[in-house]
Amino acid sequence: MAEEKFDKKDLDKDGTVSKAEEKKYEKQKQEEKEDSRDKLEADLMASEYGWAADLIYSNDKLKDIFKEAIKEGWTATRFIAKFKDTNFYQNHTESWLKAEALKQTKPLAYQEAKKGYAAKIRDDAANLGLQLSEKKARELSEKYVRLGFNAPERQSAYNDWLAKKIKNDPDDGFLGSAGEAEQELLSSLARNGFDVNSQTWKDWVGKTVRSLVAGDSKITDAQDYVRRQAASRYPSYADKMLAEGKDLQDYAQGYISMMSEVLEIPETDINVLDPKIKAAMMGDPDDKGVSTPKTLFNFEKDLRQDSRWRYTKNANETAQNTANYLLKSFGFLG
Repeated sequence: MAEEKFDKKDLDKDGTVSKAEEKKYEKQKQEEKEDSRDKLEADLMASEYGWAADLIYSNDKLKDIFKEAIKEGWTATRFIAKFKDTNFYQNHTESWLKAEALKQTKPLAYQEAKKGYAAKIRDDAANLGLQLSEKKARELSEKYVRLGFNAPERQSAYNDWLAKKIKNDPDDGFLGSAGEAEQELLSSLARNGFDVNSQTWKDWVGKTVRSLVAGDSKITDAQDYVRRQAASRYPSYADKMLAEGKDLQDYAQGYISMMSEVLEIPETDINVLDPKIKAAMMGDPDDKGVSTPKTLFNFEKDLRQDSRWRYTKNANETAQNTANYLLKSFGFLG
């Protein structure tokens, strides 16, 4: 005998479906659906994509997929595969999606996290040489979270991102560690005979400071670059400078001391940018066109031809001694 078939809603199998049976049946189906939904959400939360469960109700496309998953009894693995195939997933990074999940489900926690990251960004920026307003820091904290910079493996990317936001103020220059790097570069330029106020070198300093703060280069490499540029202008010192890693000013010290003594100028006011020092270090070309730095003896003679020398105590004493010698020679002084 063929098995008798009953309507699923005919719960007591008496061949008729009462309103009570129909209502009870629909309730059972809804409970089963809710059980399936709860199970899928629980499975999702237990997976590495647990945050996807928090995004389900924030996007219509995801809600439709979730409904389909419940209806067909998908596993969490199948749902995640479908989820990763959506434009919503493919158009955002996972860090962005995780941040969005937190924002949707725990908005207060999300805002509190941003507040903490804003404070961190301000502190980190100050250390790198950038002063940020609270408003700007809050704006950046949104990107900080969305770009996933709170993850340990993203710290290098975060440092680079923040370093690129350092701006060079034309009046105050850089601040913090960036300011220290700037001063070292400016000192290196001055000690090697370059005009630190030229736009070319200003641009180079700004670019190099950013590179240093980002960790893309080293201060010693920048200083070596400056020495190579100086060596190309002072061939007599080129080999020494590059081999010994010294600045042009180190080799100019003898001339600087001599100039300070003869013209009675503080050594701190003299450097390799002074025309007298530059001329002495360049020297005069011989008949073969080869220049040799001046000897200190000849440099001293040149300094005594400088109009400033006549106003020094040294000049007055020399003149007085010369006068006394002449007077003695003619018998006017004993």
